[in-house]
Amino acid sequence: MPRTIKSNSPPNGLSKRLNHLLTKAGFTVEKQAIATALRAGKLYPHCYPPTYGIYAHRDLCEWAGVDPATVRKKGPYFENYPDNGLSYRTNHILKYAGIPATKAAVLESLKNSRLIPTKRPIGYGKVTHAELCRWVGVTPHLFRNRKNAGN
Repeated sequence: MPRTIKSNSPPNGLSKRLNHLLTKAGFTVEKQAIATALRAGKLYPHCYPPTYGIYAHRDLCEWAGVDPATVRKKGPYFENYPDNGLSYRTNHILKYAGIPATKAAVLESLKNSRLIPTKRPIGYGKVTHAELCRWVGVTPHLFRNRKNAGN
């Protein structure tokens, strides 16, 4: 006997995935509350919630009756970093590590092993290491395998 899949769509018209995502993020799933959150910039693709992408944003704006062009681009949780040529992630890691986003400070931190891929700070891996080394103007392998990488 063939097995049928029963779809239990919520009565509010949103998909189960969007309902679950909004509930887990702490939002009330009501049109007015979601419209207010969208206009305030609390919901923005690839920022918050983490798995909230452009298609979910499009569907949610359509459901709440909000024009996506009127939605704020960044919420208050989104840091504004200087336009120094580094990615948002790299700037955030430097701030977390307490290292100024200047070439001299980054080079000094690489030399004294404050920045070690996959060791410290948390989230600083090979890709971020390569980006910082390119930005400073050194080759990444010079600082990668240090035996005396402080504790």
